[in-house]
Amino acid sequence: MSEQESKVFITLLDKGLLALIFVIVGFFMNRALEEFKTQQQMMLDSAREERTAALESLRSDRALQNDLSKLRVSKDLEYSERQLSELYWPVYTYLEIDRSLWAKIYELRRGNERDKQLADRIQDEYIVPNDDEILKLIKSKNQLSETDPVGIDLAKRFIKEAAVFRIERALAKESGLPPQVLRDQSWREDFYKHTVATAWVVQNRYERLKKSMGARKVLATQ
Repeated sequence: MSEQESKVFITLLDKGLLALIFVIVGFFMNRALEEFKTQQQMMLDSAREERTAALESLRSDRALQNDLSKLRVSKDLEYSERQLSELYWPVYTYLEIDRSLWAKIYELRRGNERDKQLADRIQDEYIVPNDDEILKLIKSKNQLSETDPVGIDLAKRFIKEAAVFRIERALAKESGLPPQVLRDQSWREDFYKHTVATAWVVQNRYERLKKSMGARKVLATQ
């Protein structure tokens, strides 16, 4: 092999080796790049999964809080409804009737003996039974009453005064004595006014809770 041929051979060999080196380097670079891409994709997938899990957890927590809130509103609504239907409005009804009857009793008391006897009959046949019904409601539905010191004091006074009134009426009826001068019954008006005011407080709360529950049902369907 001549010197010229040797140079050509060496040149070709160098180029071949250089090309081989480029191929090998390119191969490993491509491989490293693919591994990098794979790792990046795995990291992105992992981050996406973690974010999805976090969002699902957040949605679950919100749903749980919403369910608990709905349950509380439902319980409060049910309790307010029981307060109205089982205690306050029934008591109010009896008190309203008594209020009208007492106005008639005071009117009859200013009349003749026959009118006074009629006033006694109204007390015995209507006022006393109504008082008994109110007492039953106060005692049996006490757990439904508002935590109200004034209301509690008035209810206690009603229990006391109604019992005294009943005893006095029973004694007068058994003894056949003439009608006695009416004792002060102003406490009844105090109890009536407070009962009406409290009933409306509960009624308004019931309406707000009912409206809130309706709004929650609408949101739940959207």
